[in-house]
Amino acid sequence: MGPPFAAIGDQLIPGIHEVDWRIRVFRNGDELSNWSQRLRFDNGELDGPAPDPFIWDRTVGDTWRPDPCFLESDFVSVGDEAIFLSNIQPSFYAIFTAPGRKSFFSDSGVKFGLAIVVNQVRAYGKYADCYLPVSIDRDADYDESIVMINPYRKDIIARILFSDGRSLDRIRINGASARFIRLSDILGADENSWLGSLQITANNRIITFSVKHSLANPEIIHDYEHLDAYRAERTHLPLFRKLRQFYGAYRAKLV
Repeated sequence: MGPPFAAIGDQLIPGIHEVDWRIRVFRNGDELSNWSQRLRFDNGELDGPAPDPFIWDRTVGDTWRPDPCFLESDFVSVGDEAIFLSNIQPSFYAIFTAPGRKSFFSDSGVKFGLAIVVNQVRAYGKYADCYLPVSIDRDADYDESIVMINPYRKDIIARILFSDGRSLDRIRINGASARFIRLSDILGADENSWLGSLQITANNRIITFSVKHSLANPEIIHDYEHLDAYRAERTHLPLFRKLRQFYGAYRAKLV
């Protein structure tokens, strides 16, 4: 794993600063790895060559499992100096590739401070994600799974509701843990396929992804992408409020 260091430098105030790039790996509440690399920036430019990417070697014999590892990556100023222009880590896409496998892109999830989620929980009292194109087909060897990551200390209870009324209830994701939920589990013995959409609700914010993969061998992954949080903000605003927002944005550009 190697982040875009130029984007990190753009978040720093002018001057020479030291930043610790930290990565921690978790599974089932246990911290398996705690890695850090000190970086030095000179007016936003990385001083010296970029460090080697972080590599997590898969344990021998560790195949697809319902309780995978997950990692947290952050950047912390040395000595807790106030050197960042924003507390939001720049988003970036990772490239997933392996010999003989399809390559694909995916972005990461933000642990704290996501305005969409904050507004949603304030309005509805629960977390809600939605995902539209779900397809499962035994004959085509096509399955999907939902990844649920709980990077917090408190356990989370989630529910997956499908568009035809079926559901997977009381999915527990313990603190500092992750779960793979195979959607083919909803198929009956006489069903070969299912097509529809789903919604996820939970008693706390949870980081979710959809993984499209082979039904026979889930390690053959076709795609991996984030879900969309249900938005609580209004889709239509009174004309006067829109004019106020437009004026405020225009005035901010002049300052």
